[in-house]
Amino acid sequence: METLLVSNERAALIGNIEGQVHTKIRSAELSEEEWGVRLSSYFRPKHWLEDEEGAPDTSRPGPYRHPESGRPMIGWFNGVKLYENFSDRTFGLSIRATFLPHVKEWVIADLSKND
Repeated sequence: METLLVSNERAALIGNIEGQVHTKIRSAELSEEEWGVRLSSYFRPKHWLEDEEGAPDTSRPGPYRHPESGRPMIGWFNGVKLYENFSDRTFGLSIRATFLPHVKEWVIADLSKND
């Protein structure tokens, strides 16, 4: 499961399920339209409410899958995780994001800039 964090016509920053980010480069053979189709296959990041410090506030009830058994569960998550800056200056990509391991989701800070 990979998440598209930010992209442009040349490359994309992709977050994986382990919380790591890598750059995916558009091959010369792909048209811009084909590149868009390829990027549409990735998950989209979430945008959670932020606390006073600007970090995503993950205090919420909700369904999730147990990380070891994969069984569906309901739980209450408490905590805050700070955003990190991820970038690839070669391709002009930059995003403030964080990975929430307890729900296996990427969250970005500036969702409105990346819609």
